[in-house]
Amino acid sequence: MKLNLGCNGIKLPGWINIDIDSNEGPDMVLDVTKTLPFPEDSISAIMASHIIEHMYTDDAEVCLKHWHDLLTSDGILYVSIPDLKKIARIFLLDPNPMQFAFVGVIYGGDNNTTFTNSTHTEHNRHKCGYIEESLKELVEKCGYKVGEEWNPRNMPEFDGLISASHAGWLSINWMLTKGN
Repeated sequence: MKLNLGCNGIKLPGWINIDIDSNEGPDMVLDVTKTLPFPEDSISAIMASHIIEHMYTDDAEVCLKHWHDLLTSDGILYVSIPDLKKIARIFLLDPNPMQFAFVGVIYGGDNNTTFTNSTHTEHNRHKCGYIEESLKELVEKCGYKVGEEWNPRNMPEFDGLISASHAGWLSINWMLTKGN
């Protein structure tokens, strides 16, 4: 069984697509910050694409630990999250007024920016930000081992996720496994 958490209208075939907003057309309407109704050690893969930044850090830690419990011993958590260091570098290197679109990538939920298509709701706002070092510290604290970087362009299963943010030039895209 595979879970696509916070699917935001992007349904992955063969996955259970979950979102808090029924308007996004998920298979299940659930708040992924709450305990999910699946047995421990029953999930082979979890996609958490641009969802962790929508939680406060302490809530993200609780979720990551819960998801860790759901994963099988060889399960994979796919994480994609805005990289504040990459975004800041681009923003500071180019004074072009269009770079203000990056504010939407940092704060989320602004449908007036180039890189978001979200509506203005509390669920679409970003509540924290990460760079590789801080994300690594968090996921290791939750029992994960950082694996290789993933790119949806190289993974046909994730076709729907191909966008600027997932391509790696704005995001951290990691495959996480259960640590020893």
